Amino acid sequence: LIRDVLDLDSESWIIGAPGGFKSFVALDWACHVATGRPWRGKAVTQGPVVYVAAEGQKGIPQRVKAWEAMYHQRAEGVMFLPEPVQVTNATAWATLIEACRRLKPVLIVLDTQARITVGLDENSNGAMSTLTDAVRRLKAATGACVLVVHHTGRNGGDARGASAIDGAQDTEIRVERPELKAKRSQLFATIKTDKQKDGDESVQFEVQLQIMDLG
Repeated sequence: LIRDVLDLDSESWIIGAPGGFKSFVALDWACHVATGRPWRGKAVTQGPVVYVAAEGQKGIPQRVKAWEAMYHQRAEGVMFLPEPVQVTNATAWATLIEACRRLKPVLIVLDTQARITVGLDENSNGAMSTLTDAVRRLKAATGACVLVVHHTGRNGGDARGASAIDGAQDTEIRVERPELKAKRSQLFATIKTDKQKDGDESVQFEVQLQIMDLG
């Protein structure tokens, strides 16, 4: 999907601390894939994107407008569902799967894991198996990269919750912000690969977010 970063037909996670820019990166990937723009010099497979905005729905339109202003291009091809579809709701999840099967996206973003697993104990392998099975079924129906946005602890470290997620992952990407206040204030971050089942785990990117004045 994005060379050396994300694969089609995969179960992938992007993780980071609260306020760590992981949703910004996920949205940036979504817009690049939908428009066919290379990402950081890496070729992409262009196609439709479904973005399940289970939290932060009010901020999404501004972020999209900022992306469009930065790249002077409409982010056409990204379809947003501003609803926290629950993996425990069999009817709702089946409806999401069927909608995605018809839309044929190459990327499906679930943002965030916590908001689509309300009521599940994230520290229970049994409970998290419900999530991983739901992700697997979404992938199987579409052949897309299903990308789950998830939190680490506030101080970084591993992704929160049970190890069942680790076994299900094809890819895990981590977004880290520096501890030094000066660098944090300049919106620097590092995107690094924690796990790449069938690829290079040494790939990483140093990035700096830009502020766009939308008036």
